Amino acid sequence: YEPAVILAGGTPIRINLNLDFRPDWEKIRAAVNSKTKMLIINNPHNPAGKLWSREDFSELISLCEKHPKLLILSDEVYEFISFEKDFVSIKEFDILRDRVLCVSSFGKTFHVTGWKIGYLIAPEKLMREIKKVHQFLVFCVNNNAQEALANYARIADFGAISRMYQAKRDLFRDAMKNSRFEFLPCEGSFFQLAKYSNISKELDTDFVQRLVKEHGVALIPVSAFYATPPDQQIVRFCFAKDDETLLNSAEKLCKI
Repeated sequence: YEPAVILAGGTPIRINLNLDFRPDWEKIRAAVNSKTKMLIINNPHNPAGKLWSREDFSELISLCEKHPKLLILSDEVYEFISFEKDFVSIKEFDILRDRVLCVSSFGKTFHVTGWKIGYLIAPEKLMREIKKVHQFLVFCVNNNAQEALANYARIADFGAISRMYQAKRDLFRDAMKNSRFEFLPCEGSFFQLAKYSNISKELDTDFVQRLVKEHGVALIPVSAFYATPPDQQIVRFCFAKDDETLLNSAEKLCKI
């Protein structure tokens, strides 16, 4: 979202999460002031796979009460991918609805990310402004793909999506139990974080490059998500793959 903020003439302010990848409300409250136009949140979170709690939403409501003009952009593209904990959407809170733009993704939900089709839910007063620029910004969505998704959404079993991804998460984690990676909790999305400090003290950018070259497995360095990365050795796995790929990758990673 940062390039869009800059293009619109805004100043993006990044607020680091806590070390457990949950919102740091002390930092958030300190960063929001009368000049703040919008707070952008992501739930379920990429790359951490964390879900917001109802306590987090209580904090958000309290913040909004102190800043009545503050808008909220809630990125919920993994809304149908949660595991042991139930996903709580910002749409459930009536008190916030007149200021929330909720973004989601057919691509993530129905595992057709290459189609690049998402959707937006917002109050009419905000949607009117969005429609003024929408047609000049989006040209990649074609009618056939829209029709296919509209028809499929009528018959899709949305509950099966979480069950499918949880099975893949569990398959991968079980296959990696003898590896030297230390897996962090994964509550949603199709990403799994892991510490590699038992393997190497390299920077994550160097570590992932070596894994591709020496072991043929591609990971994402978590530092790529930061403006100023903390001193941590964590990488992101994606388990939105077929089972054979997950098992073959785990076999290679367990040899490191």
